[in-house]
Amino acid sequence: DWFWETDAGHTYTDVSGRFTELTGIPVQDMIGRNRHEILKRFTSNLPKNEVNPLQINIRDMEAHRSFRDLEISWERENGELGVFLVSGQPMFDENQKFLGYRGAGRDITQHKRAELELEKSEKRYLEMFNRAQVGLARTRISDAKVLEANEQIARIYGYESREDLLTRIPPI
Repeated sequence: DWFWETDAGHTYTDVSGRFTELTGIPVQDMIGRNRHEILKRFTSNLPKNEVNPLQINIRDMEAHRSFRDLEISWERENGELGVFLVSGQPMFDENQKFLGYRGAGRDITQHKRAELELEKSEKRYLEMFNRAQVGLARTRISDAKVLEANEQIARIYGYESREDLLTRIPPI
């Protein structure tokens, strides 16, 4: 984790050294720079989503609202994709004058890689399951409800399709 702070104009006034360890970006390159510009730099090479969470975050910050677990992806200098979760809390003085933000960030790159590998593995499993030359079904032990079935098992039991089998066999 690392910590950061901005002034009322969203310019970084403090960033902990751990940020440099995680990103390779020197802290001195952050201090005095506007947070919104830096966020755009981190994400400039990424595909544009229909709903851009960074634009939502910028609106939240302009309205001085807290935000939590904003996912920010960026391309590291070595070309790898990095992923952060960033949270921030607005700071106000005793007269409720906005002073800036304080927040924390967490590198979740390894977690995201593991998620992607799990998705790939699940996709390979489903492809093998569905293409198997033998009939396969996965059932829930408690009531024997068929949770997954391939086309071959549906044909073996006389159903027109796996969807037909899945919707017509009631649990025991």
